[in-house]
Amino acid sequence: MTLDARALQERLCERLCEAVRVERRPDGALMLLTRFQFPDGDRFPIRLSEAGPGGIRLSDSGHTLMRLSYEHDVDAFFDGTRGALLERILAESGRGGTAAPSTSTPPPSGCRRPFSASARR
Repeated sequence: MTLDARALQERLCERLCEAVRVERRPDGALMLLTRFQFPDGDRFPIRLSEAGPGGIRLSDSGHTLMRLSYEHDVDAFFDGTRGALLERILAESGRGGTAAPSTSTPPPSGCRRPFSASARR
């Protein structure tokens, strides 16, 4: 069986969009709230910010790397392919490294519905 990428994307978007909210924190940061969580029950902290004209950056501000450091030697993450990926992330965030352009499938039109009023400026 071959999966149809576009149909799969539409189906995932339809199901995931139901459980997604954008809220502004008291410090002004926009946070993407989802049902995704770590094994201990903490939710993924996904911060939203502008990334160039019309772009949106999603970041956990290093939270996942911090959690990985609890059980893994994170120094090893800075070598090889992982190191190159971290360099790219640093470059995209303006903190050094060299960035390569990313490629992705644009979301289907059903994913572009508005979020809660608290996310609007």
